[in-house]
Amino acid sequence: MPPIVSDLSVDRALIATLGVQDAGNAVTPETSTVADGSYAPLSRFIYMNVNNNDWDLVRDFITYGYSDEGMDHVSDVGYVALPATMNAEMVSRIG
Repeated sequence: MPPIVSDLSVDRALIATLGVQDAGNAVTPETSTVADGSYAPLSRFIYMNVNNNDWDLVRDFITYGYSDEGMDHVSDVGYVALPATMNAEMVSRIG
């Protein structure tokens, strides 16, 4: 049986232009649909877990991660930044 994918050097621009046949309630993969959770097949949250005894070592990094500059960096590298309400909840947990 031939491999399903024979060449992994795929042109990403070509992939972005291919659509999905409209199945009635299809959701397109856009920043807004990933952020609001309506498009979830290929999305997931990325968690930052911290040993409670080490907060003093990582607090500045975590604070940066949830700052406007940190969220801009998240977007710059191709991820979807947290929605403002979720970001505010995470910031409130930093203390």
